[in-house]
Amino acid sequence: MRLTTLKEPSQKQLAYQDAPIAARQDTDAQSLQDMEVALKERMAGLPDPTPQGEAVDELIYSVQFDLESFQSGYGAHRYFKNINKNIEGASEAKTSYGQTIIRAAVVKVGDAIEEFCTPTAKRGGQSIAKVVLKKLDPHVTAMIALRCLVDHTTATQKFTRVCINLGTKIQDQLTFSQFQEASPKLFKMALDHQKGATSYRHLKNAMTYCMNKNEIKVEDRMTDPTLFHVGKKLIEIIIEQTGFFHIQKINTAKTKTVFEISPTQALLDWIEMQKQQKSTMMPLLLPTVAPPVAWVSSSGGGYHFPAFSGRYQVAKGTNQAWAEEFDEDIEHRQEVLKAINAIQATPWIINRKVLEVAQELWRVGNPLAKLPPRDALEMPRRPEDIETNEEARKKWKREASKTHEKNNKLAGKIMNVNQTFWIADFFKDAPAIYFPHQFDFRGRIYSIPAYLSPQSTDLSKGLLKFQEGVALETPEAARWLAVQGANCMGFDKVSFEEREAYIESISDEIIRVAENPLDNLWWADKDKVKEAFGFLAFCFEWAQYKKEGLSFKSHLPIALDATCSGIQHFSAMIRDEIGGKAVNLISGNRKADIYQQVCDLFIEKLKAELPNHSAFNQKNADKWPTKRSQYALWWLDLKPDRGFTKRQVMTFPYGAVQFSCREYTEEWLVDERSAVIPWPEEMTFEATRYATELLWASILEVVVGARAVMQWLQGLASGASKDNQVMHWETPVGFPVWQQYFVMNMKRLKTSLNDVKVVMGLPEPTDTLNSKRMRSSISPNFVHSMDAAHLTLTTNTLIYEDHLTNFAMIHDSFGVHARYTSRLSSVLRNEFVKMYEENDVLGGLYDHLGRQLEDDTFEKLEKPLERGGLALEVVKRDCSEFCVI
Repeated sequence: MRLTTLKEPSQKQLAYQDAPIAARQDTDAQSLQDMEVALKERMAGLPDPTPQGEAVDELIYSVQFDLESFQSGYGAHRYFKNINKNIEGASEAKTSYGQTIIRAAVVKVGDAIEEFCTPTAKRGGQSIAKVVLKKLDPHVTAMIALRCLVDHTTATQKFTRVCINLGTKIQDQLTFSQFQEASPKLFKMALDHQKGATSYRHLKNAMTYCMNKNEIKVEDRMTDPTLFHVGKKLIEIIIEQTGFFHIQKINTAKTKTVFEISPTQALLDWIEMQKQQKSTMMPLLLPTVAPPVAWVSSSGGGYHFPAFSGRYQVAKGTNQAWAEEFDEDIEHRQEVLKAINAIQATPWIINRKVLEVAQELWRVGNPLAKLPPRDALEMPRRPEDIETNEEARKKWKREASKTHEKNNKLAGKIMNVNQTFWIADFFKDAPAIYFPHQFDFRGRIYSIPAYLSPQSTDLSKGLLKFQEGVALETPEAARWLAVQGANCMGFDKVSFEEREAYIESISDEIIRVAENPLDNLWWADKDKVKEAFGFLAFCFEWAQYKKEGLSFKSHLPIALDATCSGIQHFSAMIRDEIGGKAVNLISGNRKADIYQQVCDLFIEKLKAELPNHSAFNQKNADKWPTKRSQYALWWLDLKPDRGFTKRQVMTFPYGAVQFSCREYTEEWLVDERSAVIPWPEEMTFEATRYATELLWASILEVVVGARAVMQWLQGLASGASKDNQVMHWETPVGFPVWQQYFVMNMKRLKTSLNDVKVVMGLPEPTDTLNSKRMRSSISPNFVHSMDAAHLTLTTNTLIYEDHLTNFAMIHDSFGVHARYTSRLSSVLRNEFVKMYEENDVLGGLYDHLGRQLEDDTFEKLEKPLERGGLALEVVKRDCSEFCVI
């Protein structure tokens, strides 16, 4: 196999070598630390940002250049650190270059193994290696063999040792394959029990123990000579088929000769080239200190310099053909470009008061405000009689496994918090920072920097505020500031007037928090406050407003969040009055709460499971004699609330299925009721499955109109897939959406222990659409493209008519200064109504497909749904509750 089989770098990838800083392997931590200190000092000395449209100080561009250089160097250092860790741990197969080597070679090597194992007409006995290898899938064998060699790619090894090591891995595959065939259920149970294990040796020992304990009979293990011959044959095939490795004869003494296996120089050169290219393609993604480059086409916006500007397209998840279509009619794309450019040009600063308090909580390890524990959970103490007490041993293993799983999840949360704090501290003295943005393929707008961004966690959003302060000036603006505080507390199920009154009633307590937040920690109690750091930021502003009055300049974005946005959009598309009322498109005496509505119905269904209830169905109970009633009692004791149903209802219009709803049910159980779960742990899956069955039925009874639209869209997707037609539509703001999920030409391989999964061959899309994905994805993709259009229309109207320049936009959440929030409320309702009054989005999609599909296919599609009686004008006229949490 020639090395060119391993895909050559593109011109774009080669261009990354012109990054501001060379991605060198010797970029050490001290150099980066020195750069970090120098950059912090330089950022603190930058001038205040100039108004949008005016020239930017050259000093800001100079610092931005050095900042992007630092980001490149940091990314390169992080990349090489991980590579070296894998080399030292003999696990180079986990590296990007190692995975590429395996994927490029596994098919050819597997085919050669299959040919070797094929019976021939030649007389004579079979080789030992053939007898063994023909018992296994040749491509799985190829994967194991390649991984064994690639784990030590850049090292030289003794040939005999590698042969025996490889033969042993093949022996393991044979042994555990036989275990799986002999007792599939026991094998799966044992493997599931070791879920999360990171050590192959630990996993192998645990499975062997289970197999021996249960007296599972397998073939005798191979002798060392047999192991050697099996490994030797596989290495010969790999060398013959790839040319990646060679065997060298080394004379160590006059009478002693050893053989070593090592990578060829050509492979080493290719790996070095890959490492240099990859290291420049993984920069640390940070905010900018200069306003991001405006997007004027499908490329060239966001960051400023070559390492970054060539890395991002205006829309992630799109291809060159899409980019060409976008650019061909660039005048038609001006509305979407105007919105994204305004959002990314919004200047922000770090909220230093919130940062100081949050850092102190983190420093002392106080797990308030939904911060995770700083350190991993302690493993349970190993019982002294573990060798003789089987019950104690089982209990300890269960607890240790559970703790290990929790620590794996915890590690990601801890890293997220640490990175967020580091970035906030890094930029805390900068007079302004910005967040480059890009679209996804549906037109939704996303921040490119990770961890700290206006679209991230409560901690992240609490650490940010608008750089520009705007005076409240009116009591109405002060009311919106109060509403923000109530919303952060979770006191958001009542009218805006009631929220304001509530905040006024606890004003003295809020002021005490602002004066001394670490001595008044009720704000950080997750049972009292939903978004602690957002609320803390509000407390600081509220206290200052009470001192200065309406002349106070507020820096907080006041967020208006849609009520279950997906159902709002689907209800408007078909004028569904029932669905519209449930999600506040129609005003009532009280704010509608679809999450509570579903929860109430769920509780009724639970009660109907009890024998003394009038709706009790004995026939249904007989299927599961006592458990259903018992589970119903248990769930009623858990007192489910609207929070229990919120995530399931919210994701339903985006294509959520019953399986994912069960996972959300379990997450709520663990997060909100872990201390009072009434059943044994091993019954949790069954108990949550039972609850999800009733919850899913409740959702289907409440969400009727949106469900009809979803089913209709899925019918269109099935028709498009039948004729193998990519689904195209253009949103009301001119953003082109292509839904195209192709069947991939690949095969996933896994060993018996599931310790590694590899795509066989380099995955490439075929010309055939994946009908299942096309059908399951159309509903979320279509409705997300519409909420993106609504956000664009709202943003641009505020730019054109009100000349606003500060936006905090997150898909179906809209944020501006308190002074402009009333105007925002009006504009977002007006634009929502206007969008659906002027655009028949379902009819347009149907007509467009009619021009694509074969006549007989199109004729079988259901025509657009009939519209109901929802008058959209009501939303615009008097529905102030349209955007509520």
